Amino acid sequence: MREVCARLKIRNYCFLDPDNGMQISSKPFSKQHVRFSEAYSYYASHKSVIIYQHITRDKDEVRIERYLKLAEETAGSQLRVLRNRLISVRDYIFLIRPEHIPSVSKILDGFLLKSNPYFEKII
Repeated sequence: MREVCARLKIRNYCFLDPDNGMQISSKPFSKQHVRFSEAYSYYASHKSVIIYQHITRDKDEVRIERYLKLAEETAGSQLRVLRNRLISVRDYIFLIRPEHIPSVSKILDGFLLKSNPYFEKII
């Protein structure tokens, strides 16, 4: 993932690494979670957003539904999710702005082609 981050121009992206991941319905205002409104704020300021998410105990369908809900509010964005299974399972959620889609897609697709077997494309 360092390779991906190194190839992106930092000023166009916001990487969020919360203690406990994205907001959950039982704790919508926890300081240890990234609130959807925070991600939307960065997206609205013309940044693509990358969120680091340790896998929750929810079923995969519930997590994916949460990711899709996040993407619904970012008009024109492309949602990409990469999962890393090395040691502890975690997702990297990409909300990619339209102007960044060609370059980010090329980087992510290239990364997945030559990556180790621990990464997989979820969305």
